[in-house]
Amino acid sequence: MKTTIRDLLNKIKWDPRYRGKGEIYFIERKNNTITLDCCEAEKITDISKNYFRIGEKHNAKYIPFHRIVKISHNDQVLWISKRWICNGIEKQNTQSFS
Repeated sequence: MKTTIRDLLNKIKWDPRYRGKGEIYFIERKNNTITLDCCEAEKITDISKNYFRIGEKHNAKYIPFHRIVKISHNDQVLWISKRWICNGIEKQNTQSFS
């Protein structure tokens, strides 16, 4: 059975072996600028069918799964977007993932 992004997010958020210590890298869009952002799994407050939420409802950030480019734990890549690798961006931004 294929592991989905949602399954993986739930695992690093709730599984005692991970203890919320994963990192999620995602594309952020602000003021017509696209940047790479990161959050720790312990800061996730909700995992829905198509997105995850950081923060409480009145001050929340909703990140759709299609914007996730990498999920890691203890510097080990658990999942990475094929599109991210194919565009060569992974090689260019290796330092920002450390």
